[in-house]
Amino acid sequence: MTQGAIAGFGGKGARRLALLAGAALSVVSCGTAFANPAAAGQVLPLVPYPASVERASGVLTLTSGTVLQVPGGDHEAKTAAQLLADRAKSERGLTFVVSENSTGKIRFVRDPAIKGAEAYRLTVTPQGATIAASGAQGLVYGAMTLDQLLGSGDGAPARVPSVVIDDARALAGAV
Repeated sequence: MTQGAIAGFGGKGARRLALLAGAALSVVSCGTAFANPAAAGQVLPLVPYPASVERASGVLTLTSGTVLQVPGGDHEAKTAAQLLADRAKSERGLTFVVSENSTGKIRFVRDPAIKGAEAYRLTVTPQGATIAASGAQGLVYGAMTLDQLLGSGDGAPARVPSVVIDDARALAGAV
């Protein structure tokens, strides 16, 4: 696309186009990590890329039957967990179980210390994962980040790298 064509979008249209182009470049730059899991140690396959990513040693293996634990009575956390379970089933072929009563390998928790409705912390260790947020949107964004780390597959166990991710949508309201 030429400069004149981009200028023809004007104002918000040009910003949207620039954001889409940036997202496309991010996907291309993460392509190596998608194609070669061993290369995932370099850049995690996440779009948009989180504000803070701290890698650690080890991986978490998730299989069908993995329990997603939500706080009792927290319907928003249950919705975020169900969204993750639905995506794991459709994209990976893994059946996750959402539960308020069972101890889960993946936990959804409310943490008032995490500031911002869209902010979250995703902590993955070889023993389990925790998605923490103060707001419902943060729980959803954390769930979708974990979903991206699952990758795609045919029902085989997912191997998620140990990591601590802190993020908040920096572009909220920009488009």
